[in-house]
Amino acid sequence: MNTNRTRYHVGFHEIGLDPEYRVECIGEDFEMIFAWLEGDISGVAEDVEDEAPLDELYDRLAKCETVAELVGEHTVDAFVFFVRPVTDCACPCDCAETGRADECDGEHHREAADPQPAEPDAEGRSTGHTVFVEFFPVVVTDVPTDEDQAPLLVDPAAARIAHAAEVTEGDTVLASFPGPYRETEGGPLKMLRSDYFNDQYEAHPIPYDSTCGCGSCATMADHEGPVVNLGDDNHWEVCDPWPADGLVLIVPA
Repeated sequence: MNTNRTRYHVGFHEIGLDPEYRVECIGEDFEMIFAWLEGDISGVAEDVEDEAPLDELYDRLAKCETVAELVGEHTVDAFVFFVRPVTDCACPCDCAETGRADECDGEHHREAADPQPAEPDAEGRSTGHTVFVEFFPVVVTDVPTDEDQAPLLVDPAAARIAHAAEVTEGDTVLASFPGPYRETEGGPLKMLRSDYFNDQYEAHPIPYDSTCGCGSCATMADHEGPVVNLGDDNHWEVCDPWPADGLVLIVPA
């Protein structure tokens, strides 16, 4: 394991409390660091009454162009979103935990680990940074119930946001995240929101082949970056290609 490079611990916590969700350990990868912050901010926004301050934070971070601009603690109301540089990092790599060293990207994407959390104060609070729930944190507050939506057959409380490349055999796919949007032309950029499929389905990943002829894979042929295929064993009987770093709402198998 290479511990000589600076890595970044990315996550959030309420002021005076340990983080409740996973803190990620990421290398010098602006897009991944920003995507993790984006997921954290979006998850919190789903659970607060006033989203405006979180929208403002997102708008500000979306203008950043370098990792250095993202580094620091960004406080919004009772929440602190952070990107902390860590040298000589010794966090374990996911490939060591899963046994899938052949799939490791060489950058050792991993969960931040702190074996010695801070001692709680008199009120039972701690300012340590030990958390660990897999995937991005998410709060599901509204599930579609229109006539085109199939009944949800899984518990939305078990839903998590993951990168498409992290979806594994048997995970239930619920929604995609099309990206930031504007409610009005020229209006402020809003954070991403989930876009539910009209029916949930299980992922059965297979290799992506842009020339397979299914009619779906070819649409991703010009995508800049890796593409994954979540399988063709679904209600539509067609391949399901995704950008590898695309965000997907799933219930893990």
